[in-house]
Amino acid sequence: PATGPATTPVNSGWLKTVDLFLYLALLGVPLCLGGRGGWGQLLLIGSAAAASLAWIAGRIAGRLKQYRFSWSEPVLLAGLLWLVLQVLPLPTTMLHSLSPTLANWLPAWSGGQLGNTLGSWSTLSLYPAATTLATFNVVAVAMLFVVACQRLRTIHNVETMLKAIGLATAAMAAFALVQFATSDGRFFWFYDHPFTTTLHRVKGAFTNKNHFAQFMALGLAPLAWWLMSRVTDRPAARRDFNTLARTAGSGDLVPGALMCGLGLVVFAGLLALSRGGALALATAAVCCTALMYRHKRVSARLMCGLAASAMLVATCLGIYGFRDVSQRLEEWDPGVRLMVWDANLQVASKFTWTGTGLGTHAEAHPTFLPQPFQDREFTHAENSPLQVASETGLPGLLLCLAAIFGCLAWCRNSLKLGTNPRIATASAAVTASLVAHLVHCLFDFIWYVPGCMVVVAMLAACARSLATAANTEANTEANTEANTEANTEANTEAGTETGTEAGTEAGTEAGTASLGTTWPSRLGWAMAAVLVVAATGFGVERTAERIAGEVHWDQYLRLRFPKDDAGDNSQSLTPAQQKHASRTKYRQRMLALGNTITADPNHARAHLRLASHYITMVEEQRTSGKNPHMPLAQIRQAALGAAFQSQSERAEWLSRPGVLGDQRRHLDKALAHARHSLTLCPLQGIGYIHLAQLGYLAGDDSAASSELFAQALVVRPHEARIHEAAGIEAWLAGDQQSGLDHWKHAFGLDRKVQRRILRRLAAAGLSAQVIIQEFQPDWESLVYMKDLYKQTLPKTEYQVVLAGYAQAAHDRAGHQDGTDAVTSWLQAAGAYRQLGKTTEVQACYEKALAENPASLTARLAFGRWLYSQKQFAAALEHLLWSARQQPDDEQLARLITACRKAAAPK
Repeated sequence: PATGPATTPVNSGWLKTVDLFLYLALLGVPLCLGGRGGWGQLLLIGSAAAASLAWIAGRIAGRLKQYRFSWSEPVLLAGLLWLVLQVLPLPTTMLHSLSPTLANWLPAWSGGQLGNTLGSWSTLSLYPAATTLATFNVVAVAMLFVVACQRLRTIHNVETMLKAIGLATAAMAAFALVQFATSDGRFFWFYDHPFTTTLHRVKGAFTNKNHFAQFMALGLAPLAWWLMSRVTDRPAARRDFNTLARTAGSGDLVPGALMCGLGLVVFAGLLALSRGGALALATAAVCCTALMYRHKRVSARLMCGLAASAMLVATCLGIYGFRDVSQRLEEWDPGVRLMVWDANLQVASKFTWTGTGLGTHAEAHPTFLPQPFQDREFTHAENSPLQVASETGLPGLLLCLAAIFGCLAWCRNSLKLGTNPRIATASAAVTASLVAHLVHCLFDFIWYVPGCMVVVAMLAACARSLATAANTEANTEANTEANTEANTEANTEAGTETGTEAGTEAGTEAGTASLGTTWPSRLGWAMAAVLVVAATGFGVERTAERIAGEVHWDQYLRLRFPKDDAGDNSQSLTPAQQKHASRTKYRQRMLALGNTITADPNHARAHLRLASHYITMVEEQRTSGKNPHMPLAQIRQAALGAAFQSQSERAEWLSRPGVLGDQRRHLDKALAHARHSLTLCPLQGIGYIHLAQLGYLAGDDSAASSELFAQALVVRPHEARIHEAAGIEAWLAGDQQSGLDHWKHAFGLDRKVQRRILRRLAAAGLSAQVIIQEFQPDWESLVYMKDLYKQTLPKTEYQVVLAGYAQAAHDRAGHQDGTDAVTSWLQAAGAYRQLGKTTEVQACYEKALAENPASLTARLAFGRWLYSQKQFAAALEHLLWSARQQPDDEQLARLITACRKAAAPK
């Protein structure tokens, strides 16, 4: 036989090393909170780089088979180049040619008064640091896919990978259920996430229930395939239950374990209470069963196994969770999600060819989100293709579609009738998982979760290997048939044998390359290794910064947004103690923000929030205490209006103890952090407000401030704080109508801003009647106005607010029923009572009792009011009824006695 490199056996040591890192990514990344944090990204990058370097080293040593190319490499390379282009600084002319919308979105960065303050924007991405971090994840997953494609050469390799995916899914389901049953709210019983807990949803190691449900859906079909491969008869055997009984009696526990694992996966996936996840689970189950039935691989024993798993799921749901699951699946309110989708569509339409940059969704889509949500933020688009379109433009979306249709083509090739049953059944599992993933990605942001995308990459590599195996088998059969026909006349038996060997050898060579490696090839692989090491070093460095910053950022988020179940003992503290505790938490937040930007200088939000904290701290110090100083807004107006001869003269005046004094250094820090946050991401509207309010410290004039306010309104046209600040600016400039227009826009967007506007309007002396007519306050606003005006304004103004409050309560009660309606009628009665409108008071009380005659509160209030109106007989009826409900109420007993005396004939 021939010798040399071409026949050198594959070195199992190199393959085991590659396998080690592939499985490390498959099993480890999902455990790191789905890979969405810094540690998950570090493990993803490290395992991808190590697997790639191990395979390259094996090729250089000539111990691994040659690289197999396909259409996927050009697609991946084009995607990488496109992402790199998004973060490369480009000339202004080229930048605006590629993305004309940038000039409209960032007018303040295009010269004018702010040319020296902000400079010019030079990248397609509107948050280059976030795009760079997101690119690391994309490249790492792509590297894992490429290495897996080279590693999975045989059907045995694919089956091993499918078993690993199924095992990882079942293990995650078991862990998730144990964690949920014994949870104290923390992940892994030690990590306290700033925003989510493990108390109310089954999430496993994922911070989002949808991502956990997607992980379950990806592993469902591989588990079903594994169960099928253990319990289905050989093709020649009969399909009955005898073999299953003999298998169970022989001590083979694998089928039973797989049935339990399959049931746990479905049960845990449903308890995640994710509608999209439940749809993905159903899609995987139906698709897998249909494909296996098409290839006649669904036997009676397999159906028995699936039925056993279904019974396990039904039993578990009956014990716990059926009501929650059914109620969650029945609820469907697409309103909010449609608003987010529409915002992303508008972003995609504005940045059709370039997008706003990978990872910029959280900053870009609020520009088109007309209704801001005070209690949550949409970090992703809830639709993966839409987010890709908005962040990477049409080129990115087309590349993703090319990858999707390419994978489906691989699946189709390996699912053809007549294909080897092992290939067909494995392909059925792979296809079902990929289809379930595609279905789910239309309703959630799955493409941005590394813990799920690693599994998808492995499944795609399996699809490619199975398609190659199916094509190899078809080529082998074709070559065998051709050689057999050519040699039949000469020697049928000999020709058949020779043709078969030749066809088999040709087919094998078509699917498997030799091991030989030439020196030019080795040099090329060595250069590739150097490139991988360099890129990995850069990625690890940036990821290390992210990890160091995340610790302090999470601490800030816990302080800024305490959870409802964290416990609040502030009510038991004195006002002085509450003020001291508040200041302590404020200093802790500032310290956490400072540590965040020290560890991660590219954290745009941390810079901006630290700037806001500095401004708030100085404002509080100036306006509180025994001797309050001039507010910052008045100092700014004075600085802009004064005719200083030079910047040094202005700086000397501002540094005087009677003006800013030592507090100026804090404002200088705020100005620096605000400016730096905008250089990192120019879409943060409040940053421009800070620059406008503090620009006088650096010599900016009112014209520069106007440009900054205009820029803030361009990128955040629906943010309440922006319109509040713009209204204040216009009001101070004497344009009251423009100020009112901005405040009216902000009034219904944010409750805190709304109350600040009401206090400002009351202090400015604007008539309550005008406020009610112009701003159309809702119920909560009127409640706040009633309390505010009662404390600070004249009685006449308070009565105007009270009349509006009474009318709102009356109208509100007409649209309610039960206890809510009774409460509203009583509130209206109380307001009319203060206004002296007795007819309306009595009508409200009567309607409250008509709504609920058994209401003790309504009876007692009505009886006391009737007593005050000297309607003693009518009052006595209601008071006696109330006394029967509260026989120990001495005050009520004295009132009844007085009422009887007053009602007695004289």
